[in-house]
Amino acid sequence: MRPLSTAPEEDLTVILRRALFAWLIADGDMHLKNLALLKIAAPGADSFESVRMAPLYDAVTTRVFPRLEHDRMALKLDGKDDRLRRADFLRLAATAGIPARAANAAIDELIERFATGLDQIIVPDVPNLEAEMTAKAEQMLELCATACDACEKMCDMHDDAHCKRCAQMCRECAADCRKAAQNL
Repeated sequence: MRPLSTAPEEDLTVILRRALFAWLIADGDMHLKNLALLKIAAPGADSFESVRMAPLYDAVTTRVFPRLEHDRMALKLDGKDDRLRRADFLRLAATAGIPARAANAAIDELIERFATGLDQIIVPDVPNLEAEMTAKAEQMLELCATACDACEKMCDMHDDAHCKRCAQMCRECAADCRKAAQNL
């Protein structure tokens, strides 16, 4: 990434966030073909003005599909594709050369935004919506709540302030997800 990107530090942090997001939504399909660079050049130019990570695409909760209930991450982190912890994402960040403080800030920000987003999810009451679709929505919310529970457990192991904030946020997020699933 460093020799290609015109903003390598930012793009490496994007990759870290995407890996965490994939884990949070139980996306077992985040593979290298779902990560791309967007190259921008002026017409007739011999070089690119900008080379950056392309916007997120093809992100899906794979575990709600038939026979994929136990799907794991397509890309392994430090040899692991399941039961990931903050330390696994911090090792990814260290490997990429992202300072621990910046990595922790990116992780905390994503988890906070994720929890806020989950709190705002409302599955609409659509006439003739198949029960199976409603069940899949409930299942996706439960998977997200489970990921937040796992985040809480990994953060409770640490004794510093950002992990305590993260653990509290995950407890609230998991409770909100369960409440939302019950109200479907």
